[in-house]
Amino acid sequence: MLYTHVLEMRSEATAMVDRQIATCTKEMSLTPEHFVHSLSPVLEQEGGSVEQDDSQVTISNGARRAVVRFSRQPDRRLGSLILPVLKVDMRFEGYTGNEIKRFSDKFDLTFMRMGG
Repeated sequence: MLYTHVLEMRSEATAMVDRQIATCTKEMSLTPEHFVHSLSPVLEQEGGSVEQDDSQVTISNGARRAVVRFSRQPDRRLGSLILPVLKVDMRFEGYTGNEIKRFSDKFDLTFMRMGG
């Protein structure tokens, strides 16, 4: 799987409370349909309620909320090989550092592809 991983933490003040916001961007070699289908193990681990549309999945569980947005990018061509490209942006609200790591580890394991 081809992807780049960027994790950025920043504090965002609100009128009532300071919350930690974390964002992560990945570039993946998947179609949107395959991505949504393969996301199930991550959603099961998180629990809570799940809302989904054509370009976003939102997972809400108490004070935590994860928003996973995805968009199709131009295909990548390597000779006669054509690979789909999907940009995936994840935003974590109300998650601790350990919870984000657990989510990210499950996400990466779910989408890991081995070949031989």
